[in-house]
Amino acid sequence: MLFRSAYGEAYETLANHYSLRAKIKLDNRRYTEALDDLEAAMKENVDNASNMFDTSDTKPDTPSPNPCSWSLKDLDVLVEHAPKDFRASLFRGLYISHFAMWDEKYYEPALQEFHKAASINPRSPLPDYYTGTLYNRAAFWLKTSWMSDAGPNEASRRAIQAFSKAIQLDPRFAQAYASRADTYQSLNQYHEAIKDYDKVLELDRENASAY
Repeated sequence: MLFRSAYGEAYETLANHYSLRAKIKLDNRRYTEALDDLEAAMKENVDNASNMFDTSDTKPDTPSPNPCSWSLKDLDVLVEHAPKDFRASLFRGLYISHFAMWDEKYYEPALQEFHKAASINPRSPLPDYYTGTLYNRAAFWLKTSWMSDAGPNEASRRAIQAFSKAIQLDPRFAQAYASRADTYQSLNQYHEAIKDYDKVLELDRENASAY
């Protein structure tokens, strides 16, 4: 971490570094510091934060032989020792959501964790943002979404509502605009998508995806 601070782009991302240090702090019962490091790992790549737990399993309740990997039990410990910190439930939801692409039964538990995080801290845009990303994933992966022609569109509309709430809470949340723009585009609502892409570029002139 110090090396990148001294040499700029020495590492493309430090997400895994922060996540590993968080795991070490968890094992040493430094729970708040573990949450701080997980937050830093999340901010390294907000859009793909569910990948920061370094797990190769396909079920969240499968114990990993790798001491560097996170388990559901680890996240349970954080929730137990920091029940009033919304980040504990947020990270538990992110962890569970990682497995939803293999088994759709994990969508609802992940949503519940995001809703719990939002109830603990209604001022943070992150629970709503990740609710939106989960709905977007459901539009493509959830079997029940494809039982009717309207299924994927309904999930996408729920995603837009969640992204809109995140933007309401933080009008400068560029990634929320970008995700909402992508969702509008998937619904062929191009005028709304263009407005959101314009807003992304207003906030981040270097965003190549928005261009």
